[in-house]
Amino acid sequence: FCSTLRHSNMAAATWLGTSLARDTGVPSSLAPPPGLECEHSCAQHADEYIDDLAHQAAILFQQVQETHKAEATRARRAVLTHRLQVLERLGTAHARLLAETRNDDALTFSDVPVAPELFDESRLAVRPTWSLEEKTHMDKVNSLDCMVCVGSSGTNKAILASSSEDGTVVLYEQDWSEISHPTCMGSSDTKSGSNFGGNVVPRGDGSQAPVQFGILCSESGEPFHVARFLSMPGVEGGWVILAAGGMSSVALWTAEAAAKFAGADEYFPMAQAAPANDLATLAPSSFAAAVDCSVQIWDITLPTRPLRTLPHPEAVSVLRLPQPNLLLSLSCPSTSETVRKVSSSSDSNSDIYSGQTSVTVWDLRASRFACRFPAITQTPGGNRDVDSPTLMDAASCTGGPLLAVAAGSSFRAWELRHALRPLLDCERLPSSNDKAVTVTAMHLEPTNGKLVALGCRWGSDDSGVLLGNFNGALQFGDCPTSRVPLALCWTPAHSAKASDARLAVFDEDGWFFGFDVATNSKSS
Repeated sequence: FCSTLRHSNMAAATWLGTSLARDTGVPSSLAPPPGLECEHSCAQHADEYIDDLAHQAAILFQQVQETHKAEATRARRAVLTHRLQVLERLGTAHARLLAETRNDDALTFSDVPVAPELFDESRLAVRPTWSLEEKTHMDKVNSLDCMVCVGSSGTNKAILASSSEDGTVVLYEQDWSEISHPTCMGSSDTKSGSNFGGNVVPRGDGSQAPVQFGILCSESGEPFHVARFLSMPGVEGGWVILAAGGMSSVALWTAEAAAKFAGADEYFPMAQAAPANDLATLAPSSFAAAVDCSVQIWDITLPTRPLRTLPHPEAVSVLRLPQPNLLLSLSCPSTSETVRKVSSSSDSNSDIYSGQTSVTVWDLRASRFACRFPAITQTPGGNRDVDSPTLMDAASCTGGPLLAVAAGSSFRAWELRHALRPLLDCERLPSSNDKAVTVTAMHLEPTNGKLVALGCRWGSDDSGVLLGNFNGALQFGDCPTSRVPLALCWTPAHSAKASDARLAVFDEDGWFFGFDVATNSKSS
């Protein structure tokens, strides 16, 4: 038995040594010792030799592992170097754009008068004109949208939609006798890209309160964060309405289903199974949805999956489409643990604006965004909480797309055609009672972009609407309200003049009322 064992050990050791020398280049000093070839050598010599070979193999394996780690480190370094070069090129391009900007384009806070005489009789202001006698929502209103369409009698009318935390979308209509062409006043207008297009409403019944004609409900009572009209020429009514909120899908109602108080005609499941924070409609049959740290582009004829997904460094809260193929998105650092995980797991966490509130400009015909820049430069004044988030709006005007951002008591505006630097940068908005202003709602007048309406809380116990006029320097007029405005929407006027614009407002308790723009006076 011992002789057989010694011969087996000799054969195994000889084979292992030969294989190791051939495959891994083991030094010749590891050849079988002469004692092992002797028939009468001790089997212990073979065991020791096998242990020595196993030790040498372990050393070689460790060297291979270290070499692999070094190669992986070099590969990661190359990827990071490439990303750094890309960021440097972007920085150079942004610097070139800023260098080409005219130095006289920006109005700073020192250029904006904030003295009480700003609110004299020569300034435009808003005055209340109508209000509904009963509440239409039993909880907070999140959005208000408007468009113009053809009524059943063949005349044109303005229709509005409000979404609420109570899980409903309420539809209203105002009949007008002379609107030149039916067109969507939401972001889906394909001719001018503005919410109003080029259409105006005649004088006469401008102060008539809207009449409710439909109510849409979520399946299980989930809140609706946003509702948007989409112009659909060729379908009954000429429009559909999209709504999103607490559910992980976007619901679509046709005009026929909305008039019958029926359920949604279609649901579009969001790719990340998360609720949509905002919507922007893209005529003729598309819409964009802000979902976590991305924007999803959908076609309503393909309800199974998005056509395209646009990544962002932070959670996207606001979407606007001031012109066809020009999409603006506002992304803010989120307090949600789920959204933070999505952001940190995506490639966008290496973005230089990660952790910041930023605006991204997208040309939807291109493969990536056109530019990205900070929305706010410092912690704004006022009370920054869940009731006063960072707000963004955009309009298409004669000077180019106009963009505005409000946060707390600060306000910034950009004219995107000329520069990335702000056209106006106001650190603290003025008020006639000298109280701190906290912006709760904002909407740019979309016909020519010369007016901006701001729902505000003044101090801790007052509220009202500020009207900003971009005619030269920014000038303000105000109108007190008994409750804080939470949703604003400009509605059709009888002319394109800023002084003829009209405004619809929802306050924090769900009351619906309207304003006209007029010259400020002591009696208003």
